Amino acid sequence: MDIEDSDTDCGNDECIQRGKCITYDLKVPLTLASLIDGLHKIFAHDKINVEFVKEYMNKFDQHR
Repeated sequence: MDIEDSDTDCGNDECIQRGKCITYDLKVPLTLASLIDGLHKIFAHDKINVEFVKEYMNKFDQHR
């Protein structure tokens, strides 16, 4: 899953330092704690893709 088309255009300092967006590493959230951690990573960006957030949250819902 990714938030942006380009690796570091998301505005997140950690992504810029790593050279790729940290949302590329998000796994399907299997626990509430992993869902919250993933949402924190997503919302740490300047640009938020609402459809991406919905998709990420739906993946948690599907695996409960």
